[in-house]
Amino acid sequence: MMDNNNISMSISNELERLTEINELAKQINSTLELSQIIQHTIKGLPGLLHAEKCTIFLYDAKTEELELAAHNHYDMDRKMDIKISVHGSKLISQVFQMGHSVLIRDIEKEFGVKNRSKYRSKSSMITMLQSGDNILGIININDKSNGEEFNEWDFSMAQNINEHLATAISNAKLFSQTRRLSITDGLTDLYTHRYFQETLAREISRSSRYKKPLALMMVDIDHFKSVNDTYGHQAGDYILQGLSSMMKELFRQSDYACRYGGEEFTIILTDTDRDRGISSAERLRKTMEEKVFKFAEHEIKVTISIGLSGYEDGMHKQVMIEKADKALYKAKRDGRNQVIIAD
Repeated sequence: MMDNNNISMSISNELERLTEINELAKQINSTLELSQIIQHTIKGLPGLLHAEKCTIFLYDAKTEELELAAHNHYDMDRKMDIKISVHGSKLISQVFQMGHSVLIRDIEKEFGVKNRSKYRSKSSMITMLQSGDNILGIININDKSNGEEFNEWDFSMAQNINEHLATAISNAKLFSQTRRLSITDGLTDLYTHRYFQETLAREISRSSRYKKPLALMMVDIDHFKSVNDTYGHQAGDYILQGLSSMMKELFRQSDYACRYGGEEFTIILTDTDRDRGISSAERLRKTMEEKVFKFAEHEIKVTISIGLSGYEDGMHKQVMIEKADKALYKAKRDGRNQVIIAD
C-alpha cells in the first residue's frame, strides 16, 4: 500500500507529464506546415514517453504505402527513403491491417518478432494516426529508457498526443490543398500568372544576394488558333494539358512552370546559367516536336517557340520578362519551332 509521500509523488509526476503533453500539443498545433508539425513531434514525443526510439510514418492512400516521415534512430543515420506496403507482413503492416493502436507487452510472444537484440525491452507501442475514417499514418515507439514495459498510462498518453497530431496533420493538409488551389491553374495544374510574378521577383532577389544564375523561358504553342479551329477547343485544351505534363516531367522540382496566359507559358529555371538554359529549352522543344497527340480519331502534331533570357546583376523583373518575350517574338517571326536567346 502506498504511503502519503509516494501518493503525492505519483500525483506530482502525473501532473508533470500532463503539462508536458499540453506543451507538446501547443507546439504541434502552432503551425500549418506539415514538416514542422512532424519535427515538433519527433523531438518531443520520445522524451515524453521515456522512449529511446520513435518512428513516424505517413500513409499514402494512392500507393497504399506507409512512408517514413521522421525518426530518432541514430543507427539509421539519416536514411528517410523507407516505404512499407500496408498489405505486407511487417509488424507495422499487421497493425495497419488491424486498424487500431496496440500496446505490446512482449513482441516475441504476441507477434512472433525475433532478433530484438538492439532493443532493451520487448515492449512496444504502435499507434494509429486517424482523423475520422481517414488513416493518416502510424507511430512506432520502442525501447523504454529504463528497460521496463510500456504501461497503460504510457499508452493513454501516446493516444492523447495522437489525437492532437492527427488534427494538426489534417489541418496542414487542408491548408496545403487550399493554398495549392489558389496558386495553380485549373486546366493545366501549373502555377498561375500571379504566382509566377511573385516567384520571379523572389528568385531574382535570391540570385542577386547569393550571386546564383537564373534563367527565364517564355514558351508559346505555334499556330494554336488553327488547332482550335480545326479540331475544336477540347482538343486545344488536351494539348495544353499535354504540354504542361511534359514540363513537369522534364524540369526539376526547384524550377517553376507557370501558365502565363492562353497558350503561353513561362518556366523559371533556378541556379541555371545560359548554357544549361539553352539545353533545357532545346530538350523541351524537341520533345514537343516529336510528340503525337491522339485526340478522338485525330493524331495532332504541334511545335513550340521559346524565348530565353538570363538574369544580369541589377536587372529588374520586368526587364527580364521583356527580354524573354522579345526573344520569343523573334523565334516566331523567324519561322517558329526554335529557341532564341535574348541579347
